[in-house]
Amino acid sequence: MTLQQATFDDTDLDPATNWTQAWQNQDVASTYKGYVGFESALAFVAELLALDAGRTLTKIELDQAALFEPVWQGDRCEIRTLEQLLGNLGSGVAA
Repeated sequence: MTLQQATFDDTDLDPATNWTQAWQNQDVASTYKGYVGFESALAFVAELLALDAGRTLTKIELDQAALFEPVWQGDRCEIRTLEQLLGNLGSGVAA
């Protein structure tokens, strides 16, 4: 999965999402059709990776995914596995 940072025209913000997400309808050539907050993007990636692994995420795992700190290469970040996204969850390390 690839996360990509992007900018958009704030007039595209959707009131149905409390002005936090944007959906682009006019530019049919664009491969990006929506813009969401970082936590929402991480939750979506976690769900897709879990689906690919044939499992369901717990609330704790979804919360852990939201804490992911990406390593950006330019404006992109690759997340290859669910384990990478979830980090040290279940490692027994006390916080």
